Amino acid sequence: MRKILPLFTIAALFAAISLGADEPVNPPRFLPEISLCGMPFRQIEVAVTDAELRKGLMDRTYLADDGGMLFFYGRPKFTAFWMKNTRIPLDVIFINADGVILQVNTMAVEPPQAENESDEDYEARLKTYLCPRPVTCALEIHAGRAAELGLVPGTRIPSLALRVLLQNINAK
Repeated sequence: MRKILPLFTIAALFAAISLGADEPVNPPRFLPEISLCGMPFRQIEVAVTDAELRKGLMDRTYLADDGGMLFFYGRPKFTAFWMKNTRIPLDVIFINADGVILQVNTMAVEPPQAENESDEDYEARLKTYLCPRPVTCALEIHAGRAAELGLVPGTRIPSLALRVLLQNINAK
């Protein structure tokens, strides 16, 4: 029975991840409180569906000090971030299935799209933050917080290991 339950949990998560691209963004869901190097974070929103992963923190003007967004992929994948329509400077923390930080980038707010600038030109000028190794999740928090907390490559965050995330996300 122990082997069947995790497989069911993984299957349910992949079903949630594969929802249609045109699906509206659902009401936000949050992780239970997690600790990042001893600092409690109580407002980590979870992005799982295609729509949630694409939207991220775009157009937000506020992020709680103990808040952020976890982009959950469910299986290791290469991913990149940009600051399209994002008004809050952020750190992006790339994390593997064991909950180990692979890379941390601080992302500055980009100048907004000019009235006469095409979407293509706007997107082409945005800086891209790529992790060169596959990750199962990425965490965005306020810019500078990762350094404040000592979150550096090699740091392990047990609450963000794949098996723990699968339990917490499916419990919602």
